[in-house]
Amino acid sequence: MHVTALSVEPADILLSGTNETRQLRVTASLSNGATQDVTALALYTSNDDSIVEVSKTGKITTLGRGLTSIMIRYSGQVAAARIAVPLGDEPVVAESFPTVNFIDQHIRTELIRLRVPPSPLSEDSKFLRRVHLDLTGRLPAPEASRAFLAESQSAEKRQRVIDELLRSESFVDFWTLKLADLLLLNGKGDAARVYHRWLREQIAANSPFDQIARTLLTATGDVTSVGPASFSMLASDPRDLAEHVGRIFLGTQIACARCHAHPTDRWTQEDYHHFAAYFARLRRDGGLVQVSDRGEVNHPKSGEPLMPKPLGAPADETINAADPRL
Repeated sequence: MHVTALSVEPADILLSGTNETRQLRVTASLSNGATQDVTALALYTSNDDSIVEVSKTGKITTLGRGLTSIMIRYSGQVAAARIAVPLGDEPVVAESFPTVNFIDQHIRTELIRLRVPPSPLSEDSKFLRRVHLDLTGRLPAPEASRAFLAESQSAEKRQRVIDELLRSESFVDFWTLKLADLLLLNGKGDAARVYHRWLREQIAANSPFDQIARTLLTATGDVTSVGPASFSMLASDPRDLAEHVGRIFLGTQIACARCHAHPTDRWTQEDYHHFAAYFARLRRDGGLVQVSDRGEVNHPKSGEPLMPKPLGAPADETINAADPRL
């Protein structure tokens, strides 16, 4: 019998000010289907002691204002409680923060929750500088700046500039560079040129990021003719490649779980090696990436081969036996 999951209540806490306390309750789910209160046995860590401190028994006390979390660990499992203490004393009304898209809506919700008034609309000169740097990595040309500032302020003229920049070659060049950096593309040979050209084509075509990721993770072939196949050349060991995939595509560092339970996240050794098993059948022969009919990752303690399993998710019963990546 072992612990399969950990939960905490309350998991999302909004307190009104400093010197407030709240007791956390931690429950472990066991492999036999039972649950157990492990509040007194779990280990607690505050991600920011200047905002919240936590006792050995799971009692939190607010010391400052802001947003942080409490990490809870027990028997190789990890949970987290999110703690918020509003930064201001006066409520923020929704009408003071107009929204344009769903991202604005999420930001508005959090600012209202934390009582942070929205910043005022930027001046045209600041907007123009920021949007050029964000989208092209360059400052606007002097003549373009003068023409833009000569117009009366409006949302339409700002949207027009955004659309023009998104259609520009400078945007494609800049974001190809950023994507190439993220994917650790380097080298000067044919493979690097083919890979870079493929990335640039994806940006120019406005390909969805999920489509780009799927192609990178599943591509095979000669790297001098199949650009995305070069991604699998980052590492020959499936564990090393899994670490790259976790960082690049999932935004999480799993390397610590290679030897022990992750000290600041929920990943266990078993999670790590299950995930690495997705890449166990990849073979590199010179510049040729292909899938073998065998290959596995073994549990570091038991030596048993592990089936591929996503991080933080149950095993996929429909996994492709010939190529688990698909």
